[in-house]
Amino acid sequence: MKLIIGLFFSGLFFTTSLFSQNVKISGNSRTYAGDTLYFYTYAEYITKKKTSLGTAVVDSLGNFSVNFEIPETLCAYIDLEVFRGKLFLEKGKWYKIVFPQKIKKTKRELLNPFFVPQEFYVRVLNYGKEDLNSKIKLLNSLYNEKLSRLYVGYTGKVSPKKTEQAIKEINDSLPKGGSLFFKGYKKYTIAVMRYITYQHDFEGVMGRSFNNKPLYKNPSYNAAFEQVVGNYFEKSTGTTELIELLTKEKSWDKLDKKLSGQAAFANTAFRELVLIKALYNTFYKDYVLRNVCLSVLKEAESKAKNPENRKIAANIIEKIGTLLPGNSAPEIFLDDANGEQFTLNKKAGKFIYLNFYEKGNYVCQKEISLLDAIYKQNIDLLEIVTVWSGGSEAEMKAMIKAKKYGWTFLYAPENEGIYKDYQIAVKPHYLLIHPEGYLLYMTAPSPAEHFEPLYYAAYQKWKRELTRRKNHSGLDQN
Repeated sequence: MKLIIGLFFSGLFFTTSLFSQNVKISGNSRTYAGDTLYFYTYAEYITKKKTSLGTAVVDSLGNFSVNFEIPETLCAYIDLEVFRGKLFLEKGKWYKIVFPQKIKKTKRELLNPFFVPQEFYVRVLNYGKEDLNSKIKLLNSLYNEKLSRLYVGYTGKVSPKKTEQAIKEINDSLPKGGSLFFKGYKKYTIAVMRYITYQHDFEGVMGRSFNNKPLYKNPSYNAAFEQVVGNYFEKSTGTTELIELLTKEKSWDKLDKKLSGQAAFANTAFRELVLIKALYNTFYKDYVLRNVCLSVLKEAESKAKNPENRKIAANIIEKIGTLLPGNSAPEIFLDDANGEQFTLNKKAGKFIYLNFYEKGNYVCQKEISLLDAIYKQNIDLLEIVTVWSGGSEAEMKAMIKAKKYGWTFLYAPENEGIYKDYQIAVKPHYLLIHPEGYLLYMTAPSPAEHFEPLYYAAYQKWKRELTRRKNHSGLDQN
């Protein structure tokens, strides 16, 4: 059986047009013989929805080749077991590439659905230093070197003069000229350097770099947007006013009008992107406003003037809609305190009171004894599952043993995917999962907030539903 590397992507994002041109990628990597390689890009960089570009089968000698069309310069990606390769593609070019020797995932990595590969730049054999890939690698190397030097002997502030000198040295060391894509990549790499060293001068960097149409397919622009602009609601002095407007008016048009009054957001496409990203962030960080954010994003999907922004809004709706009450709870693949892998399927037919605990968190420490009291009541059909973080697995096991806690504990360091899948921004956090596996409450009451009455109401409703189904089934048989 062939090893399939990467993921299967449904549908093609790019369509043939007068503006598209063919790209060819070929190479030889013997350690991947027999594998199928999937090249993809991101439809956009907020949700990072993957879009297929093309596939190549590696023959018995290690040779592979693939052709596809692209409408513009973009960054392609290829997942190779423990690695993720990045390759910048320009229209009409043939790239002869080579991969690092194949390293297979360990058994633990194979079982971990949240494994993150190590990124690397794919080596291009048939182009020199004028190639876009070479220029970007050189730029990133210079950026890292100069930024490190700026912080040598750091005393709490970096001199703007030294920053501008470092930027000049970067520019002087790069080949002259370059495509519009590379110029944009360089501009926003430098914008991040200014933002970091100018003591996070949000307004200054905004006015200098983000006053035009977004570069949707440029990774550097998107990285800078995420770092400088992406948390606008949190950074802006208008945060409270905008949140109040969102709460009161629940309107895309009114939010857009409010932001359009500021000079930094004169460009419509940029302003819309800022609002969409802010709504996306707020959905994750403010549980009270989740439904409002989703409603306004649905307006953006149809009302945003820029077509790229409408697509982004649609992708966000598709992504965040999976964690709304009534949808299936994301599956969990974590080891419990006994070293056995836990999954929700193992608890099918029971309510799961899923909670997230952090060592050293005062509220968590206070409420875990209340969880213990609920557990000791042996409540019908209720399973308590605690996801534990903030220390080592050994510390978790020692606590369980010392306190004689009897319910399920799952160890999950902060980089585990479960926090992203369940959109956990703060701890403690509590959810209630229905016996049929769907989310009943994304934000359930804590043990201190009278969880039990809510649970008994849900339990009685479920028992009535089971009775109704049984009676209905009996009528059907008659």
